[in-house]
Amino acid sequence: MAIYSILGDSLNKIYDINGGELIEAYDADSNIVFRGGKDPYIDGRTLLFEDDFSGDSLNENNWSYEIGNVRGSELQFYRSQNIVVKNSNLIIKALRETHLNKGWTSGSITGQLKKSWLYGRFEAKIKFPNVVGAFGAFWTLGANHWIEYKSDDDESMANSRPDGSVTWPLCGEIDVVESIPGNTLRPPANLWDNTGASLGSTRFDSDIDIGQYHIYTMEWTSEYIEMLIDNHAFKRWTFSDYDEAQIAAYKLPQYILLNLAVGGAGGTPDQSINEMKMYVDWVRVYAPLDDKTFSVLGDSYSTYDGDVSPSTNAVWYDGEKNNVSDKSMMWYRLYEQATDNHLVMNNSYSGSPICYDGYGSGNADAEETCFLARMNNLAIPSTIFIFGGTNDSWVGVTQGEYKYSDWLESDFVYFRPALAYLLNNLQTKHSNARIVFIKNNGLSATVSTSIDTICAHYGVTVISLSNIDKSDGHPTATGMQQIASQVRLALND
Repeated sequence: MAIYSILGDSLNKIYDINGGELIEAYDADSNIVFRGGKDPYIDGRTLLFEDDFSGDSLNENNWSYEIGNVRGSELQFYRSQNIVVKNSNLIIKALRETHLNKGWTSGSITGQLKKSWLYGRFEAKIKFPNVVGAFGAFWTLGANHWIEYKSDDDESMANSRPDGSVTWPLCGEIDVVESIPGNTLRPPANLWDNTGASLGSTRFDSDIDIGQYHIYTMEWTSEYIEMLIDNHAFKRWTFSDYDEAQIAAYKLPQYILLNLAVGGAGGTPDQSINEMKMYVDWVRVYAPLDDKTFSVLGDSYSTYDGDVSPSTNAVWYDGEKNNVSDKSMMWYRLYEQATDNHLVMNNSYSGSPICYDGYGSGNADAEETCFLARMNNLAIPSTIFIFGGTNDSWVGVTQGEYKYSDWLESDFVYFRPALAYLLNNLQTKHSNARIVFIKNNGLSATVSTSIDTICAHYGVTVISLSNIDKSDGHPTATGMQQIASQVRLALND
């Protein structure tokens, strides 16, 4: 067992050092606040995806079955019948049985066209069959990858090739782990370049038993890919060491595959072996480790239907207003596309003020929807964009006094103490984050001055927008482009 304290949340957290699972968490007074399950963060990062294989069937929102003699010169024919979800495990069964021209059947699942990510921490907890002939893998391919699959009767599945797709090796391939059995194992990881040449297959630096569960991890950033087993790092590929063409695929999203091949690099199975099983307890993807993640705390200017979190937040843009017909046209998505930054949380709410007063009445009518109500749900990004003050200005909320400590809840119906409390809270909770206030053009002089003064007190960068094209008080598609451009230029991103 090992004890960690993370996130600056004053919790002592006890983990199973072998499995990485959070066992218990205690507060400063030794009161237990959590028991069982897992920590929602690792290294302070948001969990973007998880499949813990609960239920009794494969979640086909996450995965597809690979069917046929898909690739390589192995001995198996992949079939959906060889995939079982049971006891919170994905079980891939390789069976010695003749099917078409193959002497074995087995299983493979792919996230192609389902889930893909650019950068992050990819992990799976796996138990491989530790017998000669088993060749299991946890790996990724580029989301732009295309392959003509075969059906059970070995005829084309008529999967048309999408525009812009590429075949291997141009799509890239990252082998997080491949199982090559023996009594003990130093399992290899590998990275492939645009010509199909290995960039250096490297084995783990100590012996482990692959017949037991281990956590296999890829840490992928804009600068490198690193492999770990049970959180022990053993290989890093630094992109600057290679030609741009060699690593171009690793600047694009990848999807996950899990499969159990037979033969090939795994060797020839002994005639006494008729069945092999690979168990996957879970698969997780966490937000990137590098300094290029951001969250948005905003109002209607940052809301698009289906692109806010929580999804119950009110939105203004719905695909029909101001020629903004897709979420990719929103300012924060344009900023994401134009930079290497990755959005991890957009907790924006249409019509919301910074303070409790939503209608300029001096009452706390927006207490549950204002910026203060949402400030603790922004994940753990490296940059936080606050895009607000517009509704406070429109309704003419009372400014109140400049107050930088000893707040009372009654202070939060006023703009100045509410904004000061917001910035103080964010700086305390996100001490390593860059906090940026995006100030709308057209605010009242009083609100604009208050923002500048309070942000200066906390050393928060203010980006003052200018000449934003609007209709019905909201940015048009052109205005969204202007906002993204002005933000990017102000931050030199």
